[in-house]
Amino acid sequence: MEEINRLDIATKREDLNRLMKTTLKHYVRKNVWFPIVTERVRQRGGTIRYFTFTTPQLLDVKLLAQRGLLERNERGYPGLGFCEYIDLEYERILRALRWCGWKYKGTFENMVRTYEAFDSTFEFDVVNLDFITTPFPGMKSPLEGTWGVYPKTTAGTT
Repeated sequence: MEEINRLDIATKREDLNRLMKTTLKHYVRKNVWFPIVTERVRQRGGTIRYFTFTTPQLLDVKLLAQRGLLERNERGYPGLGFCEYIDLEYERILRALRWCGWKYKGTFENMVRTYEAFDSTFEFDVVNLDFITTPFPGMKSPLEGTWGVYPKTTAGTT
């Protein structure tokens, strides 16, 4: 696993905490993508399968579960998948979740490029590619290249 120094972890936590609490982020969550997810659930029935880059606070995960859009049972979140590359954060997220249906410990780049099951098992209804760090080395911004993985993550969806 990649060696990540404590400054990187502290910076990521600070960035995530600041981003997750912004008024704009909450506005988009409440008025843009929750209605879209709600419509997806209405069309499909049941609950969603959700992939995200979460934090140990599980803000989006908890909000989706509270709204009945993401299943939560006594074990955890069977319809949830996440990816995290920092060992300590990965463990904190797992403790907060207790259990989830799909997880990957490593970088998003490695997951997309090398994980065999990515092509065959990446079957999520909602993929939250909400990057705050660069997903692939050499990119200038966190969003550069996001659309490059979009066809792979949306194959077979309507």
